[in-house]
Amino acid sequence: MGFFLASPFVYTPFMCGRFTFTKRQPAIVAEAGGLEIGQGYAASFNIAPGQRIPCLRRDHNSSLKEVNPQWGLVPAWALNASGAVHNHKDGLPVGVARQIKPQINARVETAEIKPTFRGAWREGRCLILADGYFEWPAAKGGQQLSGREPFYVSMPDHRPFLIAGLWTPSSGSYAQRQSSASSKDGSSCAILTTVAKADIAWLHGRMPLIVDEPQALAWLDGHAPVLTKNVLLTTQVSNYVNNVAHQGPRCIEKFSGLFD
Repeated sequence: MGFFLASPFVYTPFMCGRFTFTKRQPAIVAEAGGLEIGQGYAASFNIAPGQRIPCLRRDHNSSLKEVNPQWGLVPAWALNASGAVHNHKDGLPVGVARQIKPQINARVETAEIKPTFRGAWREGRCLILADGYFEWPAAKGGQQLSGREPFYVSMPDHRPFLIAGLWTPSSGSYAQRQSSASSKDGSSCAILTTVAKADIAWLHGRMPLIVDEPQALAWLDGHAPVLTKNVLLTTQVSNYVNNVAHQGPRCIEKFSGLFD
């Protein structure tokens, strides 16, 4: 999903690194009583790593709970009781230069066995609310690109969708945090990625693991995630969205330029 921006003006290639939850259409989940979810989250046309994102998970009563973890998972074993990042080898608090790098993506093929993700795979499954994501492809139709031409991927009708994700608590065990965590605690999460659908593989070889509602709820309940069969729409947009500080509908407006 594009680029991880350490600042609004620094571009570093990073797949699956930007998405939207614009709230142009209500996000309805049947198990949530047919009510709109994500109402407590402000619309965003340019969600970037490090920001809090709209998310669903099971609480200790197995009910759906809305949370807003930080995008960039830090494994529970890397945190002390206060939520500070520790060095896993020596147990000492670490500075910014040495701290464990938050992971914004997890490969579905290996997350179950990777030390960073396997605890969350067992006990911290979640669903991330979105209605589109961005990619910056290297080429299209045989034409080389600069890597700064963004494309927006969404459902054809622009309805919201769910992405399989992994959630980790800010401190303590998953069981402790399942019952006590607030919607805006220090928890963090990562997006699961999978091999891209054939029709959008030209954008990037991988994509967020978008799941339809029945399969999404099965994912929360311990089953393997199943990629949506829905056809996805790709739209070239302007490089206005390249700046992480930019917001608003202009981020996803069709750009009449390179491939029109």
